[in-house]
Amino acid sequence: MPIRNLCERKNLELLAPAGQMECLTAVVEAGCDAVYLGGKSFNMRMLRSSLNFSNDDLIAARQYTSEKGVKMYVTVNNLYTDNSLKQLGDYLLFLQDTGVDALIVQDMAVVNLHQKLGMNLPLHASVQMGINNLDSVLYLEKLGFERVILSKNLSLEEIQHIYNHSSIGIEYFVHGDLCVSHTGQCYMSSFVFGESGNKGRCRKPCRWPFQLAARGHDRVMAGTASGEPPGYHLAHNDMCLFDHLEELVNSGVSSFKIEGRMREASVVGFLVSTYRRGLDRLINGPENVAGSDQEDLRCLEERRIRNFTLGSLCGDPAADSVGMDGSREPVFFSRAPEIGVLTGEESQPVNLDRGVCMALQVKTRSLSALECAIQAGASQLIVDSGPVFEDMPAWNEEKIIEAIDVCRRSGTELLLEMPRLGHRYSFSLLEKIEKRLLPLGLKHVIVHDPGMIRAMQGWGINLHGGFGLNIANSGAAEFWQRQGLYAMDLSQEIKLAEIDFASGFNCGLAVHGPLCGLITDVNVGEGEMAAEKGEELGLVDEQGQFYRLLRDFQRRHHIYYPYDLCLFPWLPRVADAGIKYVRINGEFYSDALLSATTKTYKQALDELARGEWKPQEAFHQLLNKSPGPLSAMAFTSPGDE
Repeated sequence: MPIRNLCERKNLELLAPAGQMECLTAVVEAGCDAVYLGGKSFNMRMLRSSLNFSNDDLIAARQYTSEKGVKMYVTVNNLYTDNSLKQLGDYLLFLQDTGVDALIVQDMAVVNLHQKLGMNLPLHASVQMGINNLDSVLYLEKLGFERVILSKNLSLEEIQHIYNHSSIGIEYFVHGDLCVSHTGQCYMSSFVFGESGNKGRCRKPCRWPFQLAARGHDRVMAGTASGEPPGYHLAHNDMCLFDHLEELVNSGVSSFKIEGRMREASVVGFLVSTYRRGLDRLINGPENVAGSDQEDLRCLEERRIRNFTLGSLCGDPAADSVGMDGSREPVFFSRAPEIGVLTGEESQPVNLDRGVCMALQVKTRSLSALECAIQAGASQLIVDSGPVFEDMPAWNEEKIIEAIDVCRRSGTELLLEMPRLGHRYSFSLLEKIEKRLLPLGLKHVIVHDPGMIRAMQGWGINLHGGFGLNIANSGAAEFWQRQGLYAMDLSQEIKLAEIDFASGFNCGLAVHGPLCGLITDVNVGEGEMAAEKGEELGLVDEQGQFYRLLRDFQRRHHIYYPYDLCLFPWLPRVADAGIKYVRINGEFYSDALLSATTKTYKQALDELARGEWKPQEAFHQLLNKSPGPLSAMAFTSPGDE
């Protein structure tokens, strides 16, 4: 690995958190080069009202940091609703007038406003964007971003690859709380509580105790316990990369970020002073800085909150990534509630003054399921671009080619869906798609990652933005429409009260099927328990609710919400909001169940097109045929402001 030269090393930045003015002064005095902080709204730390800076505080903070020669970055890194956008624009202009050094952003609505308002404030891509590949970095670089905060799931090798082939500044977390999920793709708090981790309100269901269990397909509710007591299978230990600073420098990281905007001044001050000495030893030589790295590492370990882990820095997370016994968890934000399920009383007749048309998309797992969905009335069929989960039916090139032919002969549209995460496997599929599938008539591809959009632009196909892009407002929809997306799936976290902006765009909404709550690189339950034929593994919470656990071909685990989604009772409201298509995620369903579910939704959509809605019998059919309870998760709870 090449050693970066001294000039580059002198430009290294130690970036510190500040939740209050006391913390700000502590980290500046401890030697940080820059601070990041948030206002009272529009940022990712919203659970404690005592934290974050009022507008007057931000002005004072900017004056103080300017006097000290320290840069100040402001987090504007939530996902926003349309109700927030006007205030958000005013806030961005205020921050520019205040003279902050950069904005840290997640929602493309912020980028949209930044462009519309003609702002010149530098943009940093938040870790919440989940940027984990070179194409996504190059996409952001072309948009004008000056820096990207890379996903914490990247290894040194992957970071270096990005550094070697881009010119953007690279920031990476080196210490602090580490979410078990790929950032930006954790929806479990939102599904269970209606409190979104993407909006700074995560209730941390990953910190609950769970029992690893197996269940048979005929036993829907009850898991068979492993015989072991409940463990904290998802409670990730804290990141500490102090002993790997030089490797990070040589891999291209120029800004070293410490997590902790909810920490006390004494804690963050200690962390900053320790990492300051570590970086100074790299910049100036160890002989010019008091103490030693090993002495500082020992102090970090003595004052740790949770145990330490390297996360994914050296490859797949190690077995010590999770604090299984929960003994070092500092605080539990919540306990598992009993999740509400649909009872059949939710759907009532509605008098409609007009007919409203919506297309029906269905995701399928096999050619036979695809043909069943077509016969049941689906107008758009979705298939995966390749294998996804171990021990499950997989789409390969031969089957996809046959699916293209079946859809062409039946007059239906086929949509090829790319993987949720844009890692190397995802990009390895592109040559097959371009050279083999496009000439056969494939015209629609669903993408969840900005890098995939960059890679496929210019192919002359219709790109659909998947729900992994977290589109939640008109600003983001307008941005992606300008970027050339043909259609957009709304965020899986969006609520009924927040969907009306969709009328101005070609937007769709998932209305039925399993819900993936998070994706993790941690090998959950690896080696502890094996499922027998006909069984599946999962985690059981304190209420006895079973969270399906599936491993993909990249050895990641996908953890599912306990109950399948069903928004059937609210279809008239969804149609009235201007949603153009609805989606059934049927890839885990038997052919018979998928056919029945598709037929029920198709009949309902035909009624809506005629201006009719008499749903009770059809809704009860859905409930009765489902192998388990159905849920609307938090879809009908009040919208966020």
